[in-house]
Amino acid sequence: LLLAAVLAGCAASVVYPRLDSIVGLYLRNLVSLDDRQEAQLARTLEHNLEWHRADELARYEAFLREMAARVAQGVTQQSLESAARRAENYWRRIFEQAAPGYTELAATLTAAQVTELLENLRRADEKTWQRHTGRTAEERVRDREQSVRKTIERITGPLDARQRALVAEYARDARPFMFEWRENRRRWREELAATLQIRGGPREPFAARMRVLIAEPDRLW
Repeated sequence: LLLAAVLAGCAASVVYPRLDSIVGLYLRNLVSLDDRQEAQLARTLEHNLEWHRADELARYEAFLREMAARVAQGVTQQSLESAARRAENYWRRIFEQAAPGYTELAATLTAAQVTELLENLRRADEKTWQRHTGRTAEERVRDREQSVRKTIERITGPLDARQRALVAEYARDARPFMFEWRENRRRWREELAATLQIRGGPREPFAARMRVLIAEPDRLW
């Protein structure tokens, strides 16, 4: 739901046309590419953004108009859960569409590039973990409350005192998941490493495993 709402917000006019550049920068910070790979990545990113403009934005518009009508009538837990499932499907479609292009790029990586990629992913995950463990329990609750409140207020505007109290209660009672996150990230990196080992073999098994890594990572939890 947040994905669709953010795309409708004022920041979208600045960020959205540059999404290919933003994603490209993120990938280039993970692995050094040669000129041929850079050109291949640029084509893939441009294709992804053009597909999204042509095929997805109209879906988001209809979805947001429908949600606006529901909000006007009064939302229920069931209607919000239904909207969340639809938004999740929109999110998954983005990665399903992008998977073939990233798979083609991954097939061209050298052994040195694979090593660099896996090490940078490990370092990024460890940095996130260290940032988490470096905080006290009280600081984590405060950070969670601020993050949730900021996310909601981007869409709704300022919350009143009663609503802020509900957010604080949620932040205090929510079960931490960072241990599961860390283990999941380790497992994902291991599967990526194993998949990249077969990048020079038959395309179909490699592409199938890459699709799971890119578009259905929840299957690895």
